[in-house]
Amino acid sequence: MRHRRQDRLRGVTPPSHGGNQKADLNHLGIHTTTARGACCREAVIGGVRLVDFQASPKSISHQPKHNSRVTLYCPEERLRKFATDRLYGNWETMRGLHKAFLMQASDVEITKQYSTELRGMAEYYKLANNFAKALWKLQFLWRQSYLKTLAAKHDTSVQKMVDTLNRGSYLAVRVYGKSGEIRHEEKLFDLKSIDREKKSGDEVDSLPLVAQYTVRTELQKRREARQCEYCEKEEGYHEVHHIRKLADIAKGKAPWEKLMIARRRKTLVLCIECHDRLHAGTLPDRRFLLKE
Repeated sequence: MRHRRQDRLRGVTPPSHGGNQKADLNHLGIHTTTARGACCREAVIGGVRLVDFQASPKSISHQPKHNSRVTLYCPEERLRKFATDRLYGNWETMRGLHKAFLMQASDVEITKQYSTELRGMAEYYKLANNFAKALWKLQFLWRQSYLKTLAAKHDTSVQKMVDTLNRGSYLAVRVYGKSGEIRHEEKLFDLKSIDREKKSGDEVDSLPLVAQYTVRTELQKRREARQCEYCEKEEGYHEVHHIRKLADIAKGKAPWEKLMIARRRKTLVLCIECHDRLHAGTLPDRRFLLKE
């Protein structure tokens, strides 16, 4: 009676029990089945499948103290949707795709964006019993997409990109100073860094500061450099020339259009003189300006 009362409090009708008899019940997203004299209750909560194995009331009467085991699973459908929504590639063939809209961001920003996405999913499912099998499959597709995005941005191969980012036991993007020193190193997230035994606190639910991963941060740095990206002039005031999309200048023949296409950027920081010449249609080839 005590167990039936607990089931009523949970809003679940208790399953029937009878040796190897199986009884299926679906109520409020909870699937209940009985087999081999034991009760197996499954529930999907927040995308996590919970399986609770309990002894049947018949066995409980002879053994008051019984063991109960709850198993959490990470559903593959959830991971497939996660990979599809974030344009990682084909989940069935495990072939990654590059993200064209990220190619105008810096390497550090691209690395932060990819790391933030997978870290959030890994932290959410780190207690799942199939963590390694399910998440490693997602990481394989995610890593392909990351490497192909950087390779497409730098117009190189994926293998050469791996050799560039390889730091021994991890991959990372490094930013060097003028004298060659390492100013910043942005590591690519890896599932091995997840401590599955550590209890997580409120920081898991904290939203990432995505503003620092956007193109605006990179553009701000370029503006603060106070150098014309066309004639390389450092004195005076500078402005930003914008275009709606790179496809608008895909067939452009002007030198400034070729420069933007080569850099895969929709913005160009210019001094006032170059910006005025650009709109007047009299901006010469930058090679002549660099000689002045």
